[in-house]
Amino acid sequence: MNHPVLLIHFLLICLLNLAGIFQTNTVITGNEAVLNFPESLVFKLEITSDVEIDQVTLFYSSDGRSCQSAVARQDLEFDPAGELQMEWEWDFSRDSTIPPGVVVEWQWEITDSRGNLTLTEPKSLVIQDQRYDWEQYAENGITVQWLVGDDGFGEHVNHIAQEKLAYISDTMGVEIDGDIWITIYPSSDEVREAVQFSADWVGGVAFPDHNAVIVAALPGQEDWLNRVIAHELAHLVLEAYTFNCAGNWLPNWFTEGFAENVEGRLDGNDTDLILAAYEDGNLPGLRSLVGSFSYNPADADLHYIVSKAVVEYLLLEHGTQKMADLLDQLQAGQMVDAALEHFNAFDTDGLEAAWRKRTGFDHVVDNSPPDIAQPADTP
Repeated sequence: MNHPVLLIHFLLICLLNLAGIFQTNTVITGNEAVLNFPESLVFKLEITSDVEIDQVTLFYSSDGRSCQSAVARQDLEFDPAGELQMEWEWDFSRDSTIPPGVVVEWQWEITDSRGNLTLTEPKSLVIQDQRYDWEQYAENGITVQWLVGDDGFGEHVNHIAQEKLAYISDTMGVEIDGDIWITIYPSSDEVREAVQFSADWVGGVAFPDHNAVIVAALPGQEDWLNRVIAHELAHLVLEAYTFNCAGNWLPNWFTEGFAENVEGRLDGNDTDLILAAYEDGNLPGLRSLVGSFSYNPADADLHYIVSKAVVEYLLLEHGTQKMADLLDQLQAGQMVDAALEHFNAFDTDGLEAAWRKRTGFDHVVDNSPPDIAQPADTP
């Protein structure tokens, strides 16, 4: 008899029995994400196990650009048990609006009291405003969805978007990577409902981190469609192209001026508004347009047009290649003053001074009231 062989067989049998003792049967009976657009996404999990579950962790992510880890971790609090029904709510107000078209992926990690770990298969969904039934049209990496209008409307918007992207590439020297999602509501009211913390006058919003756009438009509004699609796509391209993790940021006058120029050049109404503000002593300086523009529609119009005029000056004076070089500096992590100095040896103040001198807005306007002759005393 070969005793060593028998001993080995006996030990293997013992190990298999021990493995059976420590193995557990954990079954995932429910795993879903319930969307409550535009407020939140609720992740739900149901578990059944023959031993207590004492740790559950949710891992979730979106396809947005980020300088941090793409995967967020959330440990759930609960009393250990063999059967669990759990949920965790991702409140979108913490991260601002998550627009339609964003892909969210999630996965659960489950640990029982014996240390056994169960990892669920990854699941995903596309964020959508489930309150409405949408029409969709997709071509060349651009998906358009809308509520009012026939099939030709979505195709028409898609072609406008393709033309505007080509125009941005030709005139600004930059392009965007990745697919684009355009959602069209029939009015500004629906846009304000979908986009948290938006101004009353908002007609379109870009989400550069997600290559998504939300606008208000209807079939037949040809001029508005061309303008709003151009404007919001310009934001996508600019901020996607200059994205970096150096901590720099773009001033509002530059981003809005860039987008306004993609809409079109200054016209007579624009220059009249700038002139009137100048003569009234209300022409804003660029340093005052670094942050968000006024919520007052009249003031906001002026802020947009001044920004447009300054960026147009940059383009006309220095051309497409220089603009592309400036954007490369911003993408490399330079703040706008340093990028401008590299661009043409002036900072924001120097740019404003050059623009004012070129347009004749650099001299002081006398806004004091005229002298009025005082009447003589009546005898």
